Amino acid sequence: KEFKLPKSFHRISPQAIPIQVGEFLLGRGFNPIKLVERKELYFSGHIGEYCFRLIIPIYIRKKMVSFIARDTTNTANLRYKMCPNTKSSVNKEEILYGYDEVSPGNPIVLVEGPLDQWKLGNGSLATLGINWTQEQVQLLKTLRPSKVIILFDSESSARQQAIRLAKTIWFADSEVKELENYKDPGELTLAESEKLM
Repeated sequence: KEFKLPKSFHRISPQAIPIQVGEFLLGRGFNPIKLVERKELYFSGHIGEYCFRLIIPIYIRKKMVSFIARDTTNTANLRYKMCPNTKSSVNKEEILYGYDEVSPGNPIVLVEGPLDQWKLGNGSLATLGINWTQEQVQLLKTLRPSKVIILFDSESSARQQAIRLAKTIWFADSEVKELENYKDPGELTLAESEKLM
């Protein structure tokens, strides 16, 4: 089925970044203008189910298949809200965010969230949480990675899931890495993330 974003989501342009979004991105170490020039992003506005959320479209093979919505207030119970499977053209269990930004046959870094993937850039994919699926592993396999580095957040549960994932990846060398002095890749400066990649 074909997927379209709700009409209530407004595309963010570099010339008109909502203040809330700009402050949120600055607080995460991004240059809002450069990021919006590089990424297709939307804002949900101040009302509705996705109010005050940054809408991040998800593409696989050049087709928009779903979206994830990130809270910009830092007060919501759920930081991320996925588009329900009933409205997506691909189930969330079958998504790797950043799929189209990876060149087949190269090393891949797996991270948890979209903001982590933005920091690391091309060559990285987000599993959209630590509860990865076999479908995601199969999608990863289609990219024929030469090596897979798993760089999940530093919590014990994330590390355990990363180790389980590494054991599941039989089609490439895999390795679990941890960041020293950081909770997750999203906390890196852009210069530090460029060095890592």
